[in-house]
Amino acid sequence: GDLDRPEYLRHSFLAKDPAASDGFHIDAWAIIGSKGQRIAALRKGRGILLVAKEDEFYRVSGFGRAYAGWQYQIESIENTQGLGIANPKALVFAEGFWWGLGASGPLRTDGFTVESLVGPRKPSWRGIDNVADAWVTHHPERRVMLFGLHPVESESGRSATFPWVVWVWDMQRSVWQPNLKFGADLFHASAITTTTAEGPNAAPSSPSSGSETTSGYTGSWTNGDASAQTEFWDKEGSGGTWALVTVIDAGTATYARTGATNHTEYFWRVRHRKNGVTSAWDVEAGTSAKTLIGVPVVVATQIGGGPWVKLTLTQNAGGTDFVVERQIDSGGYSVWNTYTSQPEGEFIVNDTDNLCGVILDYRAKSTDSSWPTTDSTYSGVSSVDNTSGCVD
Repeated sequence: GDLDRPEYLRHSFLAKDPAASDGFHIDAWAIIGSKGQRIAALRKGRGILLVAKEDEFYRVSGFGRAYAGWQYQIESIENTQGLGIANPKALVFAEGFWWGLGASGPLRTDGFTVESLVGPRKPSWRGIDNVADAWVTHHPERRVMLFGLHPVESESGRSATFPWVVWVWDMQRSVWQPNLKFGADLFHASAITTTTAEGPNAAPSSPSSGSETTSGYTGSWTNGDASAQTEFWDKEGSGGTWALVTVIDAGTATYARTGATNHTEYFWRVRHRKNGVTSAWDVEAGTSAKTLIGVPVVVATQIGGGPWVKLTLTQNAGGTDFVVERQIDSGGYSVWNTYTSQPEGEFIVNDTDNLCGVILDYRAKSTDSSWPTTDSTYSGVSSVDNTSGCVD
């Protein structure tokens, strides 16, 4: 907000002088609403204003004492539960408490002490991937508090594939209620699938890459929950876009990725999925896997009736060095020519350093000295017989 626009605080005047007799104290404003700062959650109750800004959490008291010389008291509240990570919907006041969703799960506070609702009450809670896509709301008739979140990688929005997951807190008995189901009227959205079932026990771990080919690689990991499915995601290069490749059956801890591009670094990561709830990633940044260099192609043909040879070469690993080797009368191969950083595709060259009366064999490989496996497999051999029908 701006200093001259405090309307959402519902104050008609913002004092810029700490000794001002009316308005909002400048020190309080500096804490919770200075220009350039985003207030993630602003809730008033019991004469106290709670403010969650970024990862900071403050209590501002002194409401109702608007007389000459009155002061607000501003105090920091411990925020080990991670309340307020850019989500104004995840803090609500009801029945004497503020109820919120933090990075470590659901919580409640009286404005002084923050109490986690995880632990013995709901030991399977695994935190929130995206607090900005979560909410808390109160159902006064049933006297329950609803904690909702939505898995982050949903490509189709609020859908059955990535459903909203709702946890229901029974305020009368101070327990989680696993059997209540609620409809779309509480979600401010269209009809969606909901569940209060338990998620994965733990995230996958210990990822490793191996068995690289020109068109894929194999990723392996240790399951954190053998009864949960596993999502396998990957992307091309560190700047690529993550995409879901497949969902793997429960109990499986390896996946052979196919259909990849040769001579390309991929990053892959996995997480468990159970009952519409996902675990944390094994490694959020992903694990590297580099596919092998593509195999080139050589086709050699005699030019007319003379000793010259036309070479039609195909580079299948763009940007690598293209090395052509030649053998004369089975005398062993040697490098005939190298084309540095050769682009992908077909190109044609001529070998004019030949005589009649010999058999010429050609083969090629693509190479990159910076790659884990520096050379591709050799191409097939293409031969030209200059021992017959050849005129020098």
